[in-house]
Amino acid sequence: AMRAAGRYRADVDVLFDSLLDALGASSRTPFVVVGGAASGSGASTIALSLAHAACNRGLRVLIVDRNAQAPTLSRFAADFEPARLQRSGAAVRVLRRDGEGEIVLQPLASEAGDEDGETRDDDAFDLVLIDAGQLRGAARVAREIESVDAMIAVARNGADVGRVEEDLDRLGLSDLCVALAFNSARGSSAR
Repeated sequence: AMRAAGRYRADVDVLFDSLLDALGASSRTPFVVVGGAASGSGASTIALSLAHAACNRGLRVLIVDRNAQAPTLSRFAADFEPARLQRSGAAVRVLRRDGEGEIVLQPLASEAGDEDGETRDDDAFDLVLIDAGQLRGAARVAREIESVDAMIAVARNGADVGRVEEDLDRLGLSDLCVALAFNSARGSSAR
């Protein structure tokens, strides 16, 4: 999604547009959970890609890593600039800053040096994306954070759509789910 052009970025932009359409106009920051149908589906990749799509449009995004089984985003962010959220005091990492746009990630756990850096206003984000790992994690996050507005489900290319829809129903996520993105290990494509 960071590249100037290409199929993946175009697909992510379409997914982001459909997310914005589903969210509609709101007076508060929307919270969106991203969850995978199976381990390794690419939920973390899609969450980060959506954050870049938002940043490309000048939006400020907070990504919250809640994927305890595979904290990919937390490990990825370790080398980025530390910062802290002003009101909550949570340690974060600044992944990208372009003009008005910014991507800030709240990792699973704080590390040494996280007390350094600038502070960020907790309420200044235009979008909060939560990487919940698998769908069960997404259901848990949706129950814990009652202000979740939408969900993006991620499945591997070739996944049985009917089965994913059944899982979303069984976990009580059907009403939240606004899109199902398909991802593959090579030549990723979001739809």
